[in-house]
This record gives sequence, C-alpha cells and structure tokens, in this order.
Amino acid sequence: MIYLDNSATTPVSEDVAEVMSETAANCFGNPSSLHGLGLGAEHIVSDARKAVLNALGVSCRAAKNLIFTSGGSEADSLAILGCMYSKQSHRGKRAVFGSSEHPAVYECARRLEEDGFDVVFLSSKNGRIDMDELCSVITPRTVFFSHMQVNNETGAVYDIKTAFAEAKKINPDIITHTDAVQSFMKTEKPVGACGADMISVSGHKIFAPKGIGALYVSDRVIRTKNLRPIILGGGQENGMRSGTENVIGIAALGQAVRHSFDISGAAAARQYLIDNLPDGITPLIPDDPAGYILTVFVKGARSETVLHYLSSKEIYVSSGSACSSKHKDNRVLREFGVDRSLMDSAIRISFAGGVGKEDLDLVLSSLDEGKKRFGRAQL
Repeated sequence: MIYLDNSATTPVSEDVAEVMSETAANCFGNPSSLHGLGLGAEHIVSDARKAVLNALGVSCRAAKNLIFTSGGSEADSLAILGCMYSKQSHRGKRAVFGSSEHPAVYECARRLEEDGFDVVFLSSKNGRIDMDELCSVITPRTVFFSHMQVNNETGAVYDIKTAFAEAKKINPDIITHTDAVQSFMKTEKPVGACGADMISVSGHKIFAPKGIGALYVSDRVIRTKNLRPIILGGGQENGMRSGTENVIGIAALGQAVRHSFDISGAAAARQYLIDNLPDGITPLIPDDPAGYILTVFVKGARSETVLHYLSSKEIYVSSGSACSSKHKDNRVLREFGVDRSLMDSAIRISFAGGVGKEDLDLVLSSLDEGKKRFGRAQL
C-alpha cells in the first residue's frame, strides 16, 4: 500500500494507539466526578491540555486558553459563530474571510451572511493574500477576520502573520482566527507565532484519531468576552463546550503533540514527483507552497476515474478536500485561478513524511497509465 492522502487523514501512530488502549482500560472515570477515578481522568485531560498549548507555542497557557472539541470543524464553528454571536453590538457588522477556506469555515461565513452580517471574502489568486485588498476591506467596524494558514487542497502557505498585523493596525479590537488544521505541527515555527487570537486544530491530521480537536483562545478574547459557547449543558471546558470530555481522544491528542514530526522527507518526495511528472500531467504550484501537499492535473481524464484506478493498485490519493470532493465546481481551485476545464482532473497527493523512490516511481507510472487509459481529447 502507498498511502498519500494524509491531508484527508493520517493513520493513528503506534504510541498514540497504546495511550488510547491504556486510557480506555484504566481510566474510565468522568473528569467532572470528584472521586479518585474522576480525578485521574481530569489529570489526563489537564496534562493533554498543557501539551497542546505547549505545541502551539502560545504565551497564554492556562486551562481556559484551550477548549477541546470533537474536531477541527467544531473548533471553527465555535470560533466564528461563538465570536460573532457573543455580543449584540456585533450584529450586522463586518467579518472578513479568505475565499479558499475549508467548508468548516466557509459555511459558517455563509450562515453569517444569511443572518444579516456584512461578510467579505478576500481573493486568493495563486495562493496569496493581497495586502492592498485586505487593507481596503478591513475597516474600524470590522469585528472578525479569519484566514487559514495552509490550504488543504492547493498547499498554499498564506502570510497570515502579516495579514493579522495589518488588520490590527486598522482596528486594534478586531478578533483574528486561523484554521490551522493543515499546518499544526508541520511548520518550521509553532502555529502560535502567527499572532491569531483563536486557532483551530484537529487530531486526525497528526496521527491521533478522528473525533478530537481543539480551539486555542487568547486571554484578550476571554477578557473582552468575545466568545460564547455553541453547545450548552453541564458547563465543561470552563463553560465553553458542554458535554463529558472525550478522555481517550484527548489523551491521544496529547500524546500526538509530545513529539515533533519529521516531515522533512515530504518536501523532497514532492519535488521528485514534480521533476518527473509524465507528459500531460501538470502540477499546481502556489507562490509559497507547503512541502507536503501537491495537486496535479491529469489532463483529459476525470480525477475520480484516475483516483479509482490508482486505488485498484493500492495507491491512495484524493481528488481534493475529503469534505468537498463530491462537488463538481471546486471553489478552492476556482479562487486560486485554475481554469474550469482542469478542475475535474485534479488529483491531490499529500505526504506525512518521506516516501521511497521506488514507491514514487510507481505513483508516476500509474498516473501515466491512468492518463493514457482514461484520457480524452480536450474540447
């Protein structure tokens, strides 16, 4: 098996699986219970919280600064909807988003539009933020700005640190958020260095299981009460996310972030593919690409057909975001500037580390075979 769909999900690592098994067997208590079993579970949650905050590299590391969620999508919803609906004074004011955001962010923005907020989407041609455009749409009445750090389909790395700084020059009170699901633990500097007030992360992109994620919240957001819960109940997670904590998932996420990931081999593998792509297969190259995501276009062939052909050879890639791969009009590629005629031929290859040359050569030859077998003349 050659697994190259790590932007969709990663396998659970052996050490994380061991921690999950141990936690399930020995720590079934409810973290809110005051007896010994409950305190043991609460200790596991607390240790994991510290580990995730440390991995984020943020200055605020109190328990209130990290909210465990069911994944990146819930973290995004809590950040966006929880902020925009936190105060009556926010009603109808402006929120700015990148146009190439993951559906977890984009659909929240659309909900705000439906509810009468002034929503603006920043263009993302060639995978970059236009700072002039940014400065024209951020106003003193803009209350929220969200932009992803690494695009899950194109691999574009956005300069959000500069963008957030520019936004705060215009409105020092603006709340900034980034969906860092594709960049957490994979960037040279910790994600917290981007200067966002809120950061969403997910476990299953970094060798933890599905169903666990987290939202970092800065002291400033907490102090100014710019966040309110969207799940109500028993008041867990410092009142910001009710529901009994997923102790096994939390323990797994804590273990996953305790060691750095060596993905240095990913960039070399990605470049090897780019340098050796067969005729008729072209790469998508952002202005500033991540070294672990590569989208290619198999001209004349439908991506779904090529994907299934590769799968028959136990080569696993994707045709875009797993959360939007069934949509024919790919919004992210369109906003990047890809011609509509190419969108249906996109194949995303995503790495979690180095891959052997032999495997890469098999991927290249199989892509070539797929193009020749299923390609058609371009209209």
